[in-house]
Amino acid sequence: MIPPALCFYKKDFKNMNLTTKLSMLLTALMMVVGCSNKKDEATTKTPVVDNEQVEQLVLKNYEALREFYPKEFDTIMEAAEANDCTRPELICILFAIRTAENGRKGIEFGVLHPRAIDQPNSLRVQAGWCAATVSKNYKRWIDSRGKNAEGENVDFITFLGNRYCPVGADNDPNGLNKHWIPNVIKITVRNADAIYK
Repeated sequence: MIPPALCFYKKDFKNMNLTTKLSMLLTALMMVVGCSNKKDEATTKTPVVDNEQVEQLVLKNYEALREFYPKEFDTIMEAAEANDCTRPELICILFAIRTAENGRKGIEFGVLHPRAIDQPNSLRVQAGWCAATVSKNYKRWIDSRGKNAEGENVDFITFLGNRYCPVGADNDPNGLNKHWIPNVIKITVRNADAIYK
């Protein structure tokens, strides 16, 4: 069974405003893990979701992302598959991070680990590190029932951003990391719009 939120995406996503699109995308994420939208509440019952059916529905539309990333699409998808980052929401986020980071060759995804910078086949290496980070943090977010370190309910992109690109980090002297979460959210919505059309 396809979750109602995803059916709604498929039917009407293009006509929604940015706030509604984001809300629907994050609701779909919350539905998948069984978290409530209400502050400081989490449900213990996870809705029945046929993930295989959802993934088949979206897989045929992944090609729409190729329009945004024509030269990088195959390499990024390969990295996503190799790092268990294949949920539709995570694919949208992975490609959004590529756009938000917009790094030069060698740091395309903004991964600054010494073993990930300026490597041969740098896009694949950077995409792999990013996909692994997204996938691992998604599992952490599920395990935390959608709560951050302070116990507050947060959406997944905020949870990820606090680890991937934290505000006040030593390697961010100009304070640009504060833009990461809103930028990734906006681009994720654009990507979801493309695959759920």
